[in-house]
Amino acid sequence: MSTVRLASLLLFASLLLAVGCSDSTGPIVDDDAVGTIDPGGETFTVKTMTATPPDGEPVPLILESTGVMSMDDGMTVVLEVTVRNAGDRSVGAPLIIWINGLDPADVSVANPDIVAPGLPGEPMLVGFDYSELLGPDGVLEPGETTTDKVWEFLDPGQGPFSFSGYAEGGFGPAPARLGGLCFEDANQDGEISPDEGPFPMAFIHVVAPDGHEVTLHTGPDGRYGMRVFTPGLYTLQASVPTMDPIGFRITTPNPLHVVLTPGPEGMVQGYEEANFGFVRPWLPPPPESSVMFTDLPADSLHVGSWTFLEANVEIPGRLNLHVGYSGCEPVQAFSCFALGGFMESMPPQLDILPVHSEEQDCDAIFEHTYGFDLMHVHRAYMEAYGPGPLILNIVGFDGEIVGRVETFIGLD
Repeated sequence: MSTVRLASLLLFASLLLAVGCSDSTGPIVDDDAVGTIDPGGETFTVKTMTATPPDGEPVPLILESTGVMSMDDGMTVVLEVTVRNAGDRSVGAPLIIWINGLDPADVSVANPDIVAPGLPGEPMLVGFDYSELLGPDGVLEPGETTTDKVWEFLDPGQGPFSFSGYAEGGFGPAPARLGGLCFEDANQDGEISPDEGPFPMAFIHVVAPDGHEVTLHTGPDGRYGMRVFTPGLYTLQASVPTMDPIGFRITTPNPLHVVLTPGPEGMVQGYEEANFGFVRPWLPPPPESSVMFTDLPADSLHVGSWTFLEANVEIPGRLNLHVGYSGCEPVQAFSCFALGGFMESMPPQLDILPVHSEEQDCDAIFEHTYGFDLMHVHRAYMEAYGPGPLILNIVGFDGEIVGRVETFIGLD
C-alpha cells in the first residue's frame, strides 16, 4: 500500500468515561461528540465528549495520530490512532471507541473490530477495541498511551465527513471475555497444531442469552473476543467471504454453543477457547496464478504476444482465460494483473491484463485455458464496497478491451 502522508496532526479530543453499574462506561450522548475529517484540507478534529460518573471526576482520554493517509484506491482514508490517558485515574478493559452517525451517509468504517446494533431507530454502532493494546498489565495508567490501531474510512468522494461516537472503559476488575482463535486447519482434524497458522479474515456472529447480537472480526493474529457479563447460552456462528480466501470451509462445530456459568461470587466466568478451524480443499495457487494489483503501465508488462478467445468466472473466485499463442510448447507461462484500482461506475469495473510471460522461437499455434485466483481482487473489493457486482475488463495485447466478465463479490 502506497500512501500519501499529510501533515502530522494531534487529533485532540477529551473522551470522558463514566463508571456504570457494571464497572464500565455506558454510551456517552453529547451534541459535541462529533469528529470531523477533511482529507483535502488535511484536518482531523474530534470535539470533546463528556459524561459525569457517579463517583467522581471523569477521565479524559486523548486520541493522537501521526497523520492522515490516503490509500491507492483513492477512496479510503486511513489513520493510525493511539489513546492516551490524560487523567489521574487508571482505565482498564474494555476500552472501546464506538463510532456511529457518519455524515454523509455514503461514508463508512471499513475495518471495525466490533459491529453492534444501535438503539431502536438509531444507526448501527461499530467499535475499535483497544482492550488488547493497554500493555502487559491490561491497564492504561495516567499519562500512558496505547499502541496504535489503524482506522479505515471508506470515503468515495474524498471530501470532509463527520461522525459521532463515545468511549467505553472499565474501572473495576477486568470483565470476563468470550472469544477464541480462528486457525487454518491444514490436517483437518479440528484441533490447533503447532504448525497451523491463524486465519485472519473470519466473521463471528454472537447471540447472547438475552438475544443481543454482535458481529466480531478476527484480527491479524486470528483472535476475536468480547466482554461478557451475563451467564447463559451463547451461540457463535463463523463465516468467511465466499471468495476470501477462496474455497475455505469450517472444520469445527459451527454454530458453536457455549454455556457460561457464574463463579463462586456470582460473576460470570469467561471462556476464550471458542476456536474455529478453516481449511482449503486444494492447495493455494502459486503467486503467478493469482491476479495481482499493479500500478505499472500495461505496455511495460508484455513479453510474448497472445490472442483472447474467451473468459468466464468460475465460482468460487476463479477467473478462466482461454487464449491462443505461438511457441514451441502447448502449455506456456502466463500471469495476470489488475491494472490500477477500481473504476467508479455502476457496477465498479477493473481492468485485467493477462501477460504471456515468455517468448519462444517457434511458430506452432496453441490454445489453452488458464485459471487465476481472484482472492486479492476480492479482498480489495470487500474493503472498498462490501458485497456487490464487479465487471472485469480483459485488456488485450494491444491495450484494447477484448472481453468483459461480470461477477458478484459477496458473503456466505
